[in-house]
Amino acid sequence: MARKRMIDPEFFLDEEVGQLTPHARLLYIGLWGICDDNYATLPNRPDWIKAQVFPYEEIKITNPLNELVGIGKIIPFQSDKKDFLYIKNFF
Repeated sequence: MARKRMIDPEFFLDEEVGQLTPHARLLYIGLWGICDDNYATLPNRPDWIKAQVFPYEEIKITNPLNELVGIGKIIPFQSDKKDFLYIKNFF
């Protein structure tokens, strides 16, 4: 379920985030609203993520996801043979 979150103004000054494409930046913010409150995790299901964050846009979501993984903002992992993403420094 989507949650209401506040965006710290410092987010936009983060040099790593500044290197991301605009879709990757928006995706990163969107992931905060769909992740689990207790563990900062969400299913690593790109089609589901795309439907949650970009429901009306034709976008290949794997590219921005890979950008976020590449700079360490999200970390893929497995648990019980299921794929998940962890949002680093969410808390």
